[in-house]
Amino acid sequence: MQTQNDYMCAVCGFKGPLNVEKKAAPRDNYRCGNCRSMVRQRDVAQLFVDEFGDGMSPSLTDLLKRGKLDDLAIYEIGMTGPVWSRLKKLPNYTNSYFWEDVELGGSRDGVRCEDVRALTFDDESFDVVLSFEVFEHVFDIDQAIREIARVLRPGGCHIFSMPVPYPLPEATHVRAVMKDGEIEHLDKPHYHIAGDGSKSLVVTDFGSDFQDIHARNGLQLSIVYRSAPNVPENRNATFVARKIPVAGTSDAARSPGWSADTVPPASLPGVPTLRVKPSEVGALYTLAQDYPEGVHVVLEEGRFETDQCIYLPSNTIIEGQGRDATTIALKPRSNCHVATNADYVGGNHNILVQKLSVTAARAKQSRPEGYTALTYACGFYFKNMQRVTVQDARLSDVTQNALHFNNSRDICVRDVDSFDLGWSGLGTSGASNIHVAMTVSKAGLETTHSGIHFDGGIGIFCDSEVTDTTGNGIMIDSAYAPLSHCEVRARVSGCYRGVSLSGSADNALEHVFITGTVTDNRKAGVMVSNSDYVVMDNLVSRDNDEHGVLFQGRNGGNGGLITSTCTITGNGTDIASIHSSQNNWTNTHAATDSGLWETDGHPAVNRTAFDRFFGQSAQR
Repeated sequence: MQTQNDYMCAVCGFKGPLNVEKKAAPRDNYRCGNCRSMVRQRDVAQLFVDEFGDGMSPSLTDLLKRGKLDDLAIYEIGMTGPVWSRLKKLPNYTNSYFWEDVELGGSRDGVRCEDVRALTFDDESFDVVLSFEVFEHVFDIDQAIREIARVLRPGGCHIFSMPVPYPLPEATHVRAVMKDGEIEHLDKPHYHIAGDGSKSLVVTDFGSDFQDIHARNGLQLSIVYRSAPNVPENRNATFVARKIPVAGTSDAARSPGWSADTVPPASLPGVPTLRVKPSEVGALYTLAQDYPEGVHVVLEEGRFETDQCIYLPSNTIIEGQGRDATTIALKPRSNCHVATNADYVGGNHNILVQKLSVTAARAKQSRPEGYTALTYACGFYFKNMQRVTVQDARLSDVTQNALHFNNSRDICVRDVDSFDLGWSGLGTSGASNIHVAMTVSKAGLETTHSGIHFDGGIGIFCDSEVTDTTGNGIMIDSAYAPLSHCEVRARVSGCYRGVSLSGSADNALEHVFITGTVTDNRKAGVMVSNSDYVVMDNLVSRDNDEHGVLFQGRNGGNGGLITSTCTITGNGTDIASIHSSQNNWTNTHAATDSGLWETDGHPAVNRTAFDRFFGQSAQR
């Protein structure tokens, strides 16, 4: 049986009907008419193309033909399939299988033997690891994930498939464990057919806590769902686990792992250019339908008055003539975001917004009837995005967040000014590898909100100025997801707290570096609550009403360090450690009204010790 529609195969590029086998599950079905790839294999290939392509290659085969993968170090755990057959001729491709009777690092029939729990490769050997239906069969999944993290280079990723239901169950279910070399079954044994034709025991059925399992072992996991062809209710999950590079010291004026390479190009070869006048604003409402492969939209000078959300497909640039020349103005009672990405389920990539202003009639928007999502009226709202940049822009009079990033990564916000905001200038939910350089003033006008709010994520750099907010200046918390490896260069005044860290009971908040100036705030200059390994260097915390620096919380602020370069003076109380806080250090030369402050008898430390401390703690 064949499908009625034509589909582009992400493995081989074949365009035509897919072959359907009656008894096969959807993710193991809908085979390409050329390479015989099934849904789960094509979904991995599509994520690979999205990750390493340039917007011009529709398939893995096309990337290979154009030589785009020649310098990529690839490791695949497996020895069969349409992806393997295409990648195996690459100069830097390695694959493996596990046989109990072959020495690790040895080979059988030209295929290397490796145990994913004890890989023989050097640290940071690969840019990408691929696997298909492997991890549900692995005993000691934590050790396996640590090994993947070890052999990946900073910024590298593990792209893999695994059979899971949609939606995921809340918790992982362990079906079997290994004790003293013997398998103990905790549930009825279930098997899959392995790559060599043998039966392979399913050890674990993973749940939504799979992200937490990855986080505690050094990787940030994203889950991408796509519907099987002709079966929209049956969604296949594909996984991307990324190794986010560790933050540097205060001399590293960049995000952990962030570089200019993460910014989408100023032009995207192969996408058409669309010039739009203010009188042609209707053309913006159908970009996703008219240009599904992407478009470079050039907005002429003038005011573009919109009353609908603009949906942006992948590989899209929205470019004005300058923030004083081009404005997108959301009309009153439009009750929507100004713009968002087109595909929340499958995700989008490569979106660039620049050289324009946005205003959104803040006091004249309201939640649509029956609309239950928390956010409904942001400036730009991005969900499941990879590689998005907003630069040279001004956003004002927005009902909720001027910018919001949900489960997104590789984000650059720079040279952006925002003010008169109902909520925040920028908010995130699980956004990683993000670089923010912006100004925020007069935020939280609709309800108490911080100027900038990071909730979860790995690899955050924020070099921003925040003034006059009803909430904190820069808020960092882990309610949504674990947060680590964050560098903040703050210039904050006139807020509730200057920089506020608040770890949750469920998710760790750790490895944060803070520098800059926090003055004249209503509570603390810096508050560290339920957070670990926070370093303050070249920080000025002055004239804050209650505290210069406060460590607190049920679990405490622990393992913190204030170096001798800090100036903490003129506050209600300069430095305080309360509740369960412990093991926080300061230097004898710190210029504070209260002089030397040490806890638990720890000696004062110098800058050399700071560098050693931060480097070691960031690698734990």
